Amino acid sequence: GEKVKGDVIVLAMGAWGVETEDWFDSFRVPMVGIASSSMIVKATASITDAPACFCSEDSNGCHLEMYPRPDNTVYVCGFGGSPHLKKEEVLKLNPDEIKPNQNRVLKAIDSFRHLSKLKSISVSESSNEADLTLQCCLRPCTSDSLPMIGKLPGVDIYIAHGHNCWGILWGPI
Repeated sequence: GEKVKGDVIVLAMGAWGVETEDWFDSFRVPMVGIASSSMIVKATASITDAPACFCSEDSNGCHLEMYPRPDNTVYVCGFGGSPHLKKEEVLKLNPDEIKPNQNRVLKAIDSFRHLSKLKSISVSESSNEADLTLQCCLRPCTSDSLPMIGKLPGVDIYIAHGHNCWGILWGPI
């Protein structure tokens, strides 16, 4: 490793921020990682000026959120059934090991089909030719749902943990 000089350190590590409680005495990070699948659907028609859509829970256990985007795709999340991983489970994971839950993906596709004109969707984990791209992330969520943002006492170190799905929108300023 190489030493890098700096005046201030900002630790913003997503769900892996739970590790910082091992680095500082009396510092606790009451946070879990929530493995959440999502998909990007290619629209078959222009979707200009379409609003976001937030659905209540359906018979598939999904509570879909749909966000139309300027490139004629729709980001879809809210598949439901996301596992909550404790610190020990999060620290064992490599970010490359976070994969979509295929069972929840199938339920979400079924729910999406009932809400859209798309009845046939081809699935892929790359966005080259398929109608659908699958993704998964590990959302960092604190026990009280509030992000942990600020300076640690006695050191020039700031943390930015527990932002859930709102990541950069809650980031330190």
